Amino acid sequence: MTEVERQNIKQQDEPQSFINTLSMPEALAHRALSSLRAEFERTGWAQPLAVAVVRVEHGLLMVYATADGASIWPSRVQLPEDMTPLADLVDVPPVLWGSTDPAVKLICLAHAGLRIEALLGNSEGTALVVQTAEQHAELQATGDVLPAVRSRSEGSDIEPSDVTRAERLVWDAPRVLDPEEAGKRLRALRWTDSQPAAYEAAHGDWVIAEIASSLANQNLASAIYLADQAFVQLHDNENPN
Repeated sequence: MTEVERQNIKQQDEPQSFINTLSMPEALAHRALSSLRAEFERTGWAQPLAVAVVRVEHGLLMVYATADGASIWPSRVQLPEDMTPLADLVDVPPVLWGSTDPAVKLICLAHAGLRIEALLGNSEGTALVVQTAEQHAELQATGDVLPAVRSRSEGSDIEPSDVTRAERLVWDAPRVLDPEEAGKRLRALRWTDSQPAAYEAAHGDWVIAEIASSLANQNLASAIYLADQAFVQLHDNENPN
């Protein structure tokens, strides 16, 4: 038997990767979620996550939700290209913020008229399909994931008025916490059955802390992005229905 024949037999005997048995949207969701999990774990923000693949005019778009908030984007977490935080795309009711079932937040996409092609989570909940720890490990080991290349600090042209708006949020805040402390408080308030009364305030504290830190580090694009999130929160609080 030749070496080529031996290799062919070996390949036939080896189990096929689960990713090769999936549809394109499902495989994309798995690769995206594995990348996202690795980034959140790397930066100390490990938590329940969910990814939806939605059909848009130019193709497929990946959208993620988190347990913390609706779809938080911590400062050191990098995202794959064409992945968007849920709250950047649709309104998410504040009553869902902090829920440890992030997949239920992604249902807002359907309510907004978007077609969900695949929905995947890393924990039990609304997501009918869950990426197991073994599947995540396999994708990481083989490198069959999407490159995480987008940071929160990347943005479009920076307008002075946008910077001033971000600064105003910090000046007007009743308190400005250290980002690490604010993040710790936010993570401690994740909930399963009912949202803690202090949740929205803790979420606001984290956003303000991150804006202040971004401004202090001259990371203006990050500060402006977070300021936009803060104004969305204010709008949702003023218009709960």
